[in-house]
Amino acid sequence: MEENKDLNIEEKEAVDKEGFADVNYGEDKKEEPEKEMSVKEKKSGKAGIIALAAAGLAVIILLAVLIFNFAAGHSEGLSNRFSVVIGIPEGDYLYHTDYYGDKLYKTGIAKDNTTDSTLLAEGVAPWGFTKHEGKLYFFDRMKNGIYEMDKNGNTGLIYEGISYYHQYVGKYVYFLDPVASYGGFVKRVPLAGGEAETVLNVYATSFAVSGKNIVYYDSSINDVLITSIDNAIENSEALNGEATTSADIKAIVVAEERFAQNLNVVGDSVFFTDGSKENVICRASIKTGEVEEINFGTTGTFLNVCKDYMFYVGADNCLYRMNLDGKDIRNLTGNAFKTFAGFGLFEDTVVAYALMPQLNAETMQTEQLPVIVVMDFEGNPKNVIPAIDQSIESMYSAEMPEATEEAEITEEVPAESSEIAG
Repeated sequence: MEENKDLNIEEKEAVDKEGFADVNYGEDKKEEPEKEMSVKEKKSGKAGIIALAAAGLAVIILLAVLIFNFAAGHSEGLSNRFSVVIGIPEGDYLYHTDYYGDKLYKTGIAKDNTTDSTLLAEGVAPWGFTKHEGKLYFFDRMKNGIYEMDKNGNTGLIYEGISYYHQYVGKYVYFLDPVASYGGFVKRVPLAGGEAETVLNVYATSFAVSGKNIVYYDSSINDVLITSIDNAIENSEALNGEATTSADIKAIVVAEERFAQNLNVVGDSVFFTDGSKENVICRASIKTGEVEEINFGTTGTFLNVCKDYMFYVGADNCLYRMNLDGKDIRNLTGNAFKTFAGFGLFEDTVVAYALMPQLNAETMQTEQLPVIVVMDFEGNPKNVIPAIDQSIESMYSAEMPEATEEAEITEEVPAESSEIAG
């Protein structure tokens, strides 16, 4: 679809009005005594919206001018939003929890330096480490709070309450406040602490903050949409935080009829997995509304974009990396690890929680040892740290295998469903 050229705004701000006019919900509301239509009914009348009146079209153009300022890259704070990252590198050390999730350790990150480990705190359950603007953050799943942490393991409470999908942007941490089983509101709280503010009062199950905008999945209409943060907050304040619909906040549709999970935004592209189509990885253009299926085979749970790469766990439970165009697919883990249950991306380092098959010398049975794998973006191992209160050597006398084989380049990933717990 040819990009619109007549909006008279900066490059990367334009939204193709031809591509979005038929799926835009942002018409001015008319005061009529008739019963208000449901969102589904509004969607069924998309064909009629194509012939928008001049005033309605002006709203679309104005909306495009005001809100769309796409971020050029993807920061660390946005790369780890799935609350499963149990370790974070900082200098020569890895800060991490243990297998039981109730202790905080500081362990040497240099190869074969796992003996340099210090217990920093007990009764702490970090589950979702993030580094943002040089500071460390995590969500404590026992205390249900978001915390800042220094290099000595000292913590400070930022927000108390159940929250998911944490994203650190500027001076705020954005998160999903669960309201019901079908989704929750997007809220934010200052990193310096304070009251939580409702950003998006539409029930969402997945979202991504990008620049001044928010992209989200609305399960009630099965669409991916975008609106500006300012526009969303204004509507939320007008309703005192009460629930509304994507139609009423004048959000623009990015992808229709897609069960979108793991949303990532890079420039004017939205990457996500489509749970309704065997978790195919999709890329949608914010400017044109076109959706391209670029790869199959993820678990539908772990998909993160960092710098020029996309990382995901395949249906064979291996960790993969591929280019943003879906090419150059690489298996980063080889046969050393059989199950991956989440990972984090930090600068040029991958931190992943995995199970490593090991032979128990006493029982002669193969058992799965929980470990934290630290590697670079090429799959080269930096360290393998036991995620338990003992060293690998004391548990298993058999020689530990290499952390990973050389990254294997593959063209296809099996599309069977994975057994990894989501």
